Amino acid sequence: MLRNRGHVTQQCSRPKTKFAVTSTLMSKPKRLLSLPEQDLSQASENGQPETGHGFLICASSMGILAVMSDGAALPLDANDKYYDLSDLLAGEPIPVSRKVEQVSKLASLSSRAAALSTLHSLKTTGTAGYAGVVGAVPLVFSQKLPAKTVFCRYLAANTDFRYSAGELAANTYLSPVVEAPHMPTGFSVVGRLSLPIPLPPRHIFFYELGKGVTIRVGTVSPAFGQAGGGVEILLDKKVAAIQSGPNLLPPW
Repeated sequence: MLRNRGHVTQQCSRPKTKFAVTSTLMSKPKRLLSLPEQDLSQASENGQPETGHGFLICASSMGILAVMSDGAALPLDANDKYYDLSDLLAGEPIPVSRKVEQVSKLASLSSRAAALSTLHSLKTTGTAGYAGVVGAVPLVFSQKLPAKTVFCRYLAANTDFRYSAGELAANTYLSPVVEAPHMPTGFSVVGRLSLPIPLPPRHIFFYELGKGVTIRVGTVSPAFGQAGGGVEILLDKKVAAIQSGPNLLPPW
């Protein structure tokens, strides 16, 4: 204690606080996987079927992937490096940053029913709700076109790798032009066509198919956390087509 002019004062010393400097290793934020263009074009050239309108569900060296027409890919198994299904189901925003990486042993699953069945076999929490019901409503209606008819394809890419040398590949999905008013934006396409990665397709291509082409028709089933409900067209065989577009859609 200190005495000052008859007054007693107490000198208080501040306790010494030690600030421990800890080095927290921050993990790098995940990026969105993107497949190179040649992988997408080769998949089409090799006759691999689309799983749905503008997307593939594929087996690969990285596990099961959902792949959009611009190469954006979502690993459906847990992945430490890239944004994956568990991140999507947890509500994590889809990264803007992408990394192009070639993935080996890429093979589209044989049908949408096979794809959904495979999804149900995965161990990622919440996969069953994401996949929807096992199997899919078949494209129960078949018809030969009575006249030249125009159809649409809604794609993330500004190039359609399913179209080459004036022909659309077998096992390609389209949509009737009369559906267009129900899909005026990219995000409306995501919901109505049940796309597996909720990124808005921005490009509409138009294809004129000739009289006599056989098409299969059905309704897009709820899947991948989306409502579905759109009309889808499937080509069983490679067909000649006249392409126009793309026209650009607003995202929302």
